[in-house]
Amino acid sequence: MIAKTRASRGWEPRLSSAPAGFAASGAAILVADRDPKIVGLISNALTRHGCAIRSAADGWGAWDALDDGKLDLVITDFSMPGPAGVDLVKKLRFAHPHLPVVLMAADLGEAMARYPELDGMALLEKPFEAESLMRSVEEAIWLARIETLVSARAHARVDAYNHWGLNE
Repeated sequence: MIAKTRASRGWEPRLSSAPAGFAASGAAILVADRDPKIVGLISNALTRHGCAIRSAADGWGAWDALDDGKLDLVITDFSMPGPAGVDLVKKLRFAHPHLPVVLMAADLGEAMARYPELDGMALLEKPFEAESLMRSVEEAIWLARIETLVSARAHARVDAYNHWGLNE
C-alpha cells in the first residue's frame, strides 16, 4: 500500500504488498515526481513485478527520458518543476499519441476543474494504495495495446480496400 502516515517531519509514504499476477510485467515505465520517496516507492513496487523503471525528478528530465522511444507507460505527478505533469501530458499526446500516461495528483478535483481535457485519462489521487497503482498501470497499458491493435487493423483494412480498389 502506498499511503501517507504521520511522521515527525510531516507526511511520509509507506509501501506494502501489491497484487499477484501483474499483467504489465516486463513493461518499461517512466516515473516522474519531484518527491524522491514517491519515485522510490513506485519504482520498488513496479520493479518487484518485473517492470523496468526509469525515473525523473522534473518535467525536463521526464521529457529527456523519452528520447529513445522505448517506453510502455509514463507515470507523472500533476505538479512538478519544469513542465508540470499536465504540460508533459499535453506534449506527450502530441509527440507520442499512443504512449499511455497515468497522472498522479494530490487533489484530482482541482486538476479536473483546471484541465477538463484530462477527462478520460488514467488519474491516480495521492495518497493511493499499491493495488490502485497496479490497477492503473495495467489498465493504461492494456488500453494502449488494444488501441494499437484496433488502429493497426483499421489501417490494414484501408490498405486492403485501396489495394483492391474497393474504396472508389
